[in-house]
Amino acid sequence: MLPIHNSIKKKNDTDQGKIISTIYKNFPSSQADADLKTAGFPLPYADLSTNILINSPVVQMTYDKFDSKGNLQQFTNGEGVPTTVIWGYNQTKPIARIEGAKLSDVDPSLINSIVSASNNDALALPNNDETTLLSALDNFRGNSAFAAYQITTYTHDPLVGLRSITMPAGTRESYIYDNALRLQNIKDRSGKTVKEYKYGYVPTVYYYNTSKSQSFTKNNCTQSGATPAPIVYTVPAGKYSSTISQALADQTALNDIAVNGQYYANANGLCNSTISCSLSFNTSIGISGGGSASVTTNAMYKVSFGFSSGSNSVNLPWTTTGVKVANIVGNCRPTSDYSSYNGQVYYTIKTNGEVIIRRHLGVSTPNNTSYNYELYFPVN
Repeated sequence: MLPIHNSIKKKNDTDQGKIISTIYKNFPSSQADADLKTAGFPLPYADLSTNILINSPVVQMTYDKFDSKGNLQQFTNGEGVPTTVIWGYNQTKPIARIEGAKLSDVDPSLINSIVSASNNDALALPNNDETTLLSALDNFRGNSAFAAYQITTYTHDPLVGLRSITMPAGTRESYIYDNALRLQNIKDRSGKTVKEYKYGYVPTVYYYNTSKSQSFTKNNCTQSGATPAPIVYTVPAGKYSSTISQALADQTALNDIAVNGQYYANANGLCNSTISCSLSFNTSIGISGGGSASVTTNAMYKVSFGFSSGSNSVNLPWTTTGVKVANIVGNCRPTSDYSSYNGQVYYTIKTNGEVIIRRHLGVSTPNNTSYNYELYFPVN
C-alpha cells in the first residue's frame, strides 16, 4: 500500500500557495509486510513529515506492536520515547498507558493481574462497585519496577463509557451515569462532585388502540353453489400505539383491518354448500304429508314439513314415546341424534333419518288433523 499524505499550504491573495509541510502515514506494502509490522492488519506503522526547511521525511511516530485484535500496544514518538498501552475488558478497552516503557519492559505477570481484574469487571452491571479493579490498578501503578515511568490508568463500563481516569500524579476523576446511561456526575478521588450534568426530560405518553372489528365475506369460494360464510377480523386492543393521539392509534388499527381483513377472510372463511333431501312419511300408521330436509355445511340442519295425523291418531303414543312421522331420504341425516323443543313439540332427528314428534301430556292429537313444522338444529 502506498503512503497516505496530507499537505499544508501557505498562500495569500496573489498566489495559489506553497507547500510548507507534508505528513505521511506509512502502511504495509503487502500481507507479508503487515504480518511483520502490524500483526497482519492494514494499519499504519509510522507517521513521517517534511517541512519547508527539511525535504527528507522525519519520523514523527512509529507504531511498534499490535495485539491479535489490532489494538496498538506500543508506539514511539519522534524523540524516541516509547509508550506501552495495556488492553483489558477482553481486549476491547485500554486500562493502562505507561510512558517511557516498552512492552518488553513490563513483567507479563503484572499485566495479567490488571487484565484479569478488568475482564471480571466487564461482567458486572453499569455503575457497579469498581473497588477491586481500582485496587488492582493502584497496586500496578505503585510497583517499584515502574518508578521511572508515567502511568495513567482507566476503567470503563464497556457499553456505556469511561468510568475513571487516574493520572500519573494519582489524581482521579470518576464518571457516574444515570439510569438512561447519560453522564450525570464527575467526582474527584475523595468523592466530591466537580461537575454535574442536568438533562431536560419530557415523559413520552403512549396511546394504544381500542379493539376494532369488522365482518368480511370470503370471496374466493370455488365450489359450485357454495355460499361464503361471514367471518370477523379483529385487531385486539393495545396492538398499536401512538405518541401523538388516541385517534391515530385507533386509525392505525382500522388501517390494519382495511389492509388485512379481506385477506384473512379468504384464508380462513368457510364456503358453505347446501344439500336438500326429501321426506318419506310413515303411511303405515296413516300419516301422510309433504316436506323436505336440507343441510348447509358448517351451519344448520333444517327440516320443513306438513302432515296429516291420520284416522288412527288418537291411538298413537304422541305424549309418551312419541311418533315417527317421517324418514329423511338421502344424505341430510345428522351424524348423531339431535333432540330439542321448538315451543310446540319435542322432536328428535335420528342418525337413521327418523323424525319423531312427541307432544305434552294432556295435549290431544285428533284424527285427520294437519300440522306444519320447521325444525332447525346445528350441524354436528
